Amino acid sequence: MTQQIVRTVTPPEQALLSALAEKVKAALDASLAPNTRRAYRAAWERWVEWCLGYGIRPVPAMHKRVKQAMKGFRRRRGVERGQTIKQAQPLDPEPVATIRGH
Repeated sequence: MTQQIVRTVTPPEQALLSALAEKVKAALDASLAPNTRRAYRAAWERWVEWCLGYGIRPVPAMHKRVKQAMKGFRRRRGVERGQTIKQAQPLDPEPVATIRGH
């Protein structure tokens, strides 16, 4: 059996990790075009709204829930365009936005 060593992160370490996380987020955001960032932000907001509407925590996103949400988003988008679910746009920003939101 493998023994795990667990230790508490000190406040200075937490501050360093938080600063590093912000730098990584800024670098990732800078790598995207403004329209892509807007699409991802809107998709993330739709995901959070969908989750809260069903009483589900948005993070961590379970594969099953993401799949259900994507089907609903496509259906709604297709209905708005007078299409069937199979005709609705197959490539959506929601899955990528959900992953990036984590």
